[in-house]
Amino acid sequence: MFLDIQMPGMSGFDVLARMPHESMPMIVFVTAFDRFALDAFEAQALDYLLKPIRIEKLKEAVIRAEQRLQEKKVNTRIGALISNFQNISPALQKIGLPDEGGLVFEEINNLVHLQASGSYTFVFTKDQKKRIVTKSLKELEDILPDTIFCRLHNSHIVNLNYIKKYFKGRGGYVELEDGTIIEVSIRKKDEFLEKFKI
Repeated sequence: MFLDIQMPGMSGFDVLARMPHESMPMIVFVTAFDRFALDAFEAQALDYLLKPIRIEKLKEAVIRAEQRLQEKKVNTRIGALISNFQNISPALQKIGLPDEGGLVFEEINNLVHLQASGSYTFVFTKDQKKRIVTKSLKELEDILPDTIFCRLHNSHIVNLNYIKKYFKGRGGYVELEDGTIIEVSIRKKDEFLEKFKI
């Protein structure tokens, strides 16, 4: 956005103050007054062009904006990669699994796979424990982070970190590190393989 500073009604700084932070564009101030330069750069301006504008300076500002956009795209991709790698925020490292006596808190990364059992769910953990939880598989699917959990079948959700091998077929099936074999439904196959970019 090319923005003057002194304008009728409100200043360029007033315009910025009213813009939502998440939609804030890159700003190049265009003005006849050099005394606002410090304020402009404190407002994270990309550049500050004095009138009358020299064409070389304008070109430099546009090139700088293009470079910044490319950097932003790269940073966004890196940020998404880091976010996926971390899986979930520290506040969500545990999940409360309801049973008939209350809630059992379990590290999310310790959940290996989940199996539907009517309106209940069997939860299998890394330490080879099997818990029955008073929530449906669908309810748990909505809670668990889809960056590391994938529904392979109407009856099964798996933690992708515990998959040892995938065997091809119409849908195929997976072998988990504990030796458990789980079928992959035809309908879920593409979604599952997309997790690994295969």
